[in-house]
Amino acid sequence: MSVRDDGTVANQQAKILALLRTIPATALSRLDIANLTGIRLSSVCARIAELRDEGLVFEPGTRRCPHTGKTVKVVQATPDLLTPAVH
Repeated sequence: MSVRDDGTVANQQAKILALLRTIPATALSRLDIANLTGIRLSSVCARIAELRDEGLVFEPGTRRCPHTGKTVKVVQATPDLLTPAVH
């Protein structure tokens, strides 16, 4: 799963999760995430698949892409990630 030895995969995952946590009420498309993070779309797609498999993000539905007019899946952080941990 490693892109490079410098932790690119982990860094990209962290950047995507940080974005999704900052706007929890908004589901974003993969293109939105790519545009907002500066991560290539192909990498965003791969990172979202990994994060989904780990249960950290989910796809609550679809919407029409304003750029292409196509229906796209949207992504959100799982609610557990949005709740602060109690110590």
